This record gives sequence, C-alpha cells and structure tokens, in this order.
Amino acid sequence: SRSNSEKIVGGGYAEKYGEPQHINVPDDIKAELLQNLKKMEAYMAEVATNPEYDDVRAECKNREHRCLYWAWQGECKANAKYMQLHCAPVCHSCDLLDYDKRCPKEPNAPNALQPGDLNKLFERIVAEQEKVTILSRPDYPEREDETNSTYGIGPWVITIDDFISPEETERLIELGSNQGYERSTDVGKKKFDGTYEAKQSKSRTSTNAWCSDDRCYKDPLAQSATAKIEKLTGIPETNYEYLQLLKYHIGQYYRAHHDYIEHDTYRPYGPRILTAFLYLTDVEEGGGTNFPTLDLTVLPKRGRMLLWPSVLDEDPKSIDIRTRHQALDVEKGTKFAANAWIHLRNFKAAHEKGCT
Repeated sequence: SRSNSEKIVGGGYAEKYGEPQHINVPDDIKAELLQNLKKMEAYMAEVATNPEYDDVRAECKNREHRCLYWAWQGECKANAKYMQLHCAPVCHSCDLLDYDKRCPKEPNAPNALQPGDLNKLFERIVAEQEKVTILSRPDYPEREDETNSTYGIGPWVITIDDFISPEETERLIELGSNQGYERSTDVGKKKFDGTYEAKQSKSRTSTNAWCSDDRCYKDPLAQSATAKIEKLTGIPETNYEYLQLLKYHIGQYYRAHHDYIEHDTYRPYGPRILTAFLYLTDVEEGGGTNFPTLDLTVLPKRGRMLLWPSVLDEDPKSIDIRTRHQALDVEKGTKFAANAWIHLRNFKAAHEKGCT
C-alpha cells in the first residue's frame, strides 16, 4: 500500500497537515517532493510532542494546496512573509505563528511621545500656524478664560484651514478612484497568525481605498500631503499607517467609535496616538465630524485638516476616551476625505514584516 506521503501528493489526505497537496508534476520532481514531505513529517512529529509548540500546534497547517510545490521552488525564503504563515509545516516555521516570536518589540525602539509631549506638540502647532482654530484644549492660557474664549476645555482638537492644496485634494480623490473604493471595515476577530481580520459593520457604511501600493504611496502629491503632516507634528512618516482615502455618498456614515485599538498597545508599533483627518471636498449638507462627549462638530471644508489625539498627555499609551467621534450622515453631496493614523512607534516596518 502507498504511504501517507504518496497519498498527500496524490491528493487524498488532508486531515493531518491541512490542505491536500494536489501536485501534477513529472516523476523525477515528485520524488524530490516526497523527500521534502518526509522531512515535513519528521518536523511535524517534533511539533506534536515539543511543549514549545503548545500555543501554535493546532494552527500549524498547510493552508494552500500547492504549499509543498512552492516550498520545493524555494518560496519559503523568496516569499517568506506569506509562506512561513500559510505553509508553515513545509517551511518548518510553526513557531512563527506565535505573534510575539515573529514580531518582537524592539526594546530600544523610540516612542514618538513621552509623558507631557502631547501638550507641547499642540502648543507648538497653535503658536506656529496662522490658520489654526482651537476647538478644545486642556486649559486656558494666560489672560484667557470662559468669558473671552471660543473653545471648550477638554482634549486638544484643532483645525488648520488650507492645510493641503487644491491640487493635492484633487489628486488624492483621483488616487482613491484609481485604487478602487470598497466598503469600509472595522477590526474583526483574531486570526490564526495573531493579526486581526477586517469585518464589515452596520455602523460604518462608507467606502475607502488604501494608498499603500507604489502607484499611490509614491505619488508626488500624496507624498507632499503626508510630508506636511510629518513637518507639522514632528513625528516621522514611518509611524503612519498608509493614507486611508474615504468616500461618503448621501446617507452614508460612521457611527461613534474610537481610533485607539487596545491590542496595538502590546504590538511593536504601539497604539494610534494622533488622527490627522484631511477634508478633500466641501459637502453641501451634513458629513461633519462629531465628538459627542465634547458637544463639538467640525464641518467639511476642502483643504482643511482636523487633528486630535487618541491618547492621554500624561500617558501616551492609554486611551483618552473623550475623543470618541463619529462621521455624521451626508445629507447632500459627496464627501471625500483622507485619514492619517499616527502610531507611537514605527508602523511601516512592522507592516512590511506582516505584523499589522
């Protein structure tokens, strides 16, 4: 009778190591594949008994039916980011399904903010920017009080008009169309590799595109818009998620939520600390950004940036629940916008490793 190895290659044995490996190859190559399969079986025997694999053993599977063939082609090294997770048995990489082992926090990684820096950042911005409007701040400066100020007391919330140019707004809208707007999602369930899936939600009905491939990310006008945020905040662009390009039709919204994601706090890139929200168009009616706790609504205006923190000045790793917010229904017209979420530490390096 044929061995289990032959059955896997032949296409009938899936239960033990994940997807059956349906490989139609010449006999000389099949012989090499069978040798690699025996090595996999020896490796998986170690996984089955070694306590070091207790946390990942159940999820260590070949998740594609061509894993064995791809590994023979050298893809475990050439395409390690994908293969080591989706073809872990044949790549001998089950240990990397443990997020903390695959994506360790660098002990000396710099934080963009230390306690007390958030207030200093906003104080500098409002002192330097001509077209800034303070909507909320932690306290009254000298010679101001509730009788002669137009803002509330709370977390920092500011706008800067004409922050990006008409050319930049038009190009970001065009790039979003080129990328293709799809239904926006929220953070979903934890996946087998420790990252989190995206899920559609009734509380969020907008569409969005991510400015993450080179055609968008390296576009000169997209780069110049991001560079303005970097210069304003003093926080390196490597800490930013890729721009999220947003589109809201009439009746679309995003109900009250917070940008802070708790599990990010324990990850190499840290939590979101700031949101820089760019309005790319005026909106005829509706479409404002509302902060329910602050009783504050900001209306869309082309070129305007809205900036607020997700964390506390005294503890930049902890959520400031007061900046919960929502995108109000668009009542007339179309709303285009762009989101730059800024993290405490380097986000893009973690993203390149598959750790986001």
